[in-house]
Amino acid sequence: MTDHTAASTANAAVTWDAPDNGLWSLETAHYGGPTAIPFRAEMEHRFAAGFRASLAQLGVPLSHIEMRHVNGWPYASFFLHDAPRSAGKPPPAIVLKLLSRLHPGFRRRTKVAAAALAERRPHRMAATWSDERSTWIARMLELQRVDPTSLDDGALADHLGRVTAVVSDAFQRHFELIPGCIPLGLWLAAGERWALDAHDVRGAVMHSTPVHEEERHRLQQIADALGDTRPADLDAVRAHSAAAAEALDDFLEHHGGWATGDAVTATRVVDHPDVVLGSIATHRSDGRRSGEPDPTELLDRLRMQVPAGERAEFDRLAHDAHESYKMLDDNSGILGSWGAGVAAVTLRAIAERLVARGALRDADDLWAMSLDEIEGVLRGTPTRTADELAELAARWRALGDLDPPLHLNGEPTPPPDPTVFPAPVATLMTGIGAFLDDKFNDTHRTSGIGTQSVTGRAVVCSDPSDALDRIGPGDILITRATTPSYNAVLSIAGGLIVSEGGPSCHAAVVARELGLPTIVGLRDAVTTIPDGAMITLDPVKATVSVV
Repeated sequence: MTDHTAASTANAAVTWDAPDNGLWSLETAHYGGPTAIPFRAEMEHRFAAGFRASLAQLGVPLSHIEMRHVNGWPYASFFLHDAPRSAGKPPPAIVLKLLSRLHPGFRRRTKVAAAALAERRPHRMAATWSDERSTWIARMLELQRVDPTSLDDGALADHLGRVTAVVSDAFQRHFELIPGCIPLGLWLAAGERWALDAHDVRGAVMHSTPVHEEERHRLQQIADALGDTRPADLDAVRAHSAAAAEALDDFLEHHGGWATGDAVTATRVVDHPDVVLGSIATHRSDGRRSGEPDPTELLDRLRMQVPAGERAEFDRLAHDAHESYKMLDDNSGILGSWGAGVAAVTLRAIAERLVARGALRDADDLWAMSLDEIEGVLRGTPTRTADELAELAARWRALGDLDPPLHLNGEPTPPPDPTVFPAPVATLMTGIGAFLDDKFNDTHRTSGIGTQSVTGRAVVCSDPSDALDRIGPGDILITRATTPSYNAVLSIAGGLIVSEGGPSCHAAVVARELGLPTIVGLRDAVTTIPDGAMITLDPVKATVSVV
């Protein structure tokens, strides 16, 4: 947890100057602290490139989203198409309405938006991901199967180049696929229009992500092979039988290489055998612990509440939303967490080698080097001494003591009502807006997932590594927000509470997949719930009480 005394002291010595005069917001969806330097420049480039490529196909007013670093912390900003940069409020509705219909640039984008809807471009992203998914898995497996410690310096530098290329491509591809959220957003908006229960609307389509289904299947294979045996460690799993050993190796190959943090400094799932063992021990074939209704039953119930003449639209929207949901969560883990794990194991091997020969004082000093500097050391052309790198690394680590402002250049204002735009643009912006609001919870709603209360030990954690070190089966994890890096921990938790995010955030997504009683958006959870206390989590009332 943040030491606010240290943070305040550190903050006094720095200024938080925005990259330009636009509004910039702390990027909390993917990162929980200062970014390690090796991939920082590549992240900034690929983040913007991914959004720019996909948004250009839609004709929406946004041209792209950029990420920049201020004192090492990532900030993001929306860029409007052909608009001057400003942190002020959006133009009045009447001005936007006239501009979008009279300005030649806006009119061209409206034509693009109409074509995007007619060709179902946002909807096709799910099918596109399904087609390319196996290729991405193969790319990750190919890199993961290389033992970087077995390579000489030149070969290791070459391998780092291949890892960098794949991980960077994966990062960009993830952001190219984000506009695939539009069908899910349109489903959420339609549910509100039909006055359907919002909890049921989400539960009816937010299930069965391929990577979670595969993880459950592989855990079930291990459990089936073990029968009634409760092994003490992973060696005992392998020793039990050839079937158990094969099932465990298959699980670790496809899920063990994922990073357990949101940066290249993170460990991997395979580095935490007790957590893997806990996942096996707590696995259940039905995978549902929270009492959430069956999605098919929910969908049938909701359908009967819609006017008969609109049920064909209901069916289409529900199908598209489910495909959208599966794609979003699936690609995030494979392209993000798995890619980060591949990068981490390579960089860690390099760090240990450089420490052994005296080129680094400490392995963690590597996180203050650029990729070019790392390659230069491996190829015999270093540009800094070990002492200089240690000093740079110390300055980088000190950035973690800062308490960054949530926004630079003012506070965000509500986006314009989509109805001010021409119909095709309005439809696309409705989908984007409904999804973002449900994911990031800007209206500060608190909501629960599940119908069964759970009592357990509160474990208040600052990041996935902290959680992995301290959580045990049945504990209730309390943290700011989760990403796919937390998946290994959540598989053994008894409950989950996050202070940020909405009903479609990652924590809520995994809660539905695992049947995990969860509360999202409990704003002061990490500061008011005592670490180590026995608490009861009631997802129906979205409340927490100390026992």
